[in-house]
Amino acid sequence: LTLFRANGGGDGPEDVNAALASAIHSQPWDSAQNTLRLVFLVGDAPPHDDYDGPKSWELAARAREKGIIINTVQCGAMGGTANAWKRIAQVAGGAFDAISQDGGVEIASTPFDGELSELNRELAGTVISYGSKRARARSKAKMARRSSLDSSRGAAAAAYNAKAGRMNNEDLLTQLGDGKVKLDALDEGSLPEPMKKMSKHGRKTYVDKVKAKRAAVKEKILALSQKREAFLEAEKKRGGKESEFDDRLMKNLATQAAGIDVAY
Repeated sequence: LTLFRANGGGDGPEDVNAALASAIHSQPWDSAQNTLRLVFLVGDAPPHDDYDGPKSWELAARAREKGIIINTVQCGAMGGTANAWKRIAQVAGGAFDAISQDGGVEIASTPFDGELSELNRELAGTVISYGSKRARARSKAKMARRSSLDSSRGAAAAAYNAKAGRMNNEDLLTQLGDGKVKLDALDEGSLPEPMKKMSKHGRKTYVDKVKAKRAAVKEKILALSQKREAFLEAEKKRGGKESEFDDRLMKNLATQAAGIDVAY
């Protein structure tokens, strides 16, 4: 959950096929029979089927051969997109839907958002940017954008990461948790400046301290998030509007999961 600002665009077809090829061939798909393999293609412009290489419908056929369903969601009403999206979904055994350009998403606010937003900033403050100089700069930029989110988006971001149990890929605690690095064998050149001056014992003490702080912040977020979700559910029952995109996604997911005897 990051703050994005869109600009440019309006130039017609996009390289959709590169994304499809990556999704179909570069992901570690589980080959078990009772596994639901899904791709959601969401976009507002048709594919560049004039480029060399497999066409969108050919990629869709390859997906189906691998047991991968492609659901397509058209955003907006750019000419040519609907036909291309429908064809991809049909060939790959998926569903087509069209939604408004912004996805029909309404940002819901709750009485818990202010506190959760502050906890989101605290959570961002526990990120130890690790990696190349460029990676560390990228991490800092992500956390700066995260800290600038308004209260509703900040609340949602906090809830998401607290439940996921991880932060961004450049975060040292996340990398340690994923087993990508070891605390006693850290690359000094990949550390943030303050940690470079620490001894190995000092680094361990510092990491343990930040880890404990994150755990405490996460606990608060999870408790408040339960209250926030209960509030939103009550509002929905009183007639609040659901996200158009989420509604379509869940309906398709429930239908397609039933094919492998999984209920949502």
